[in-house]
Amino acid sequence: MRSARKRGHGAGKGKALRMRGARLAASGRGSAHARRRGVKNLTEGMAGLDEIIAKLTKEEKALQEAHQQALDDLQAEEDKVNTLAKAKVKPEQQSGRRESSLEQEEKICVDLERAKRKLEGDLKLARREHRGPGE
Repeated sequence: MRSARKRGHGAGKGKALRMRGARLAASGRGSAHARRRGVKNLTEGMAGLDEIIAKLTKEEKALQEAHQQALDDLQAEEDKVNTLAKAKVKPEQQSGRRESSLEQEEKICVDLERAKRKLEGDLKLARREHRGPGE
C-alpha cells in the first residue's frame, strides 16, 4: 500500500515535470535564466524519480526473495507430509492385521469355551450314567 502511494505520487510528479519542461521548450521565449532553472528543476525531478525507482526496485527484490523463501518452506513442509504419509502406511497395515488376528483369537476363545461347557456337560452326564440311577 505504501509503495503504491509513493509510486502514484512519483508518477504524478514526473508527469508534472515533463509537462513544465514541454511548455518551456515550446514557448522558446523564456530567458536563459528561466531555461536553466527549468533544466535544473527537471534534473532534480529526474534524480528524485531515480531514487524512487531505486527504492522500489530494492523493495521488489526483497519481496521476490521473501516469496522464494516461502515457496522453499512450503516445499519442505510438503516433503515432510509426504514422508510421514508413507511412514504411516506400514503401521496402519500392521494394525489392521493385528485387529484381524485379535478377532480370530476372540472367536477361537468363544468356540473353545462353548466346547469346554459341552464337554463338562457330557462328563457330568457320563458320571451319572456310570454311577447308576440309584447311587
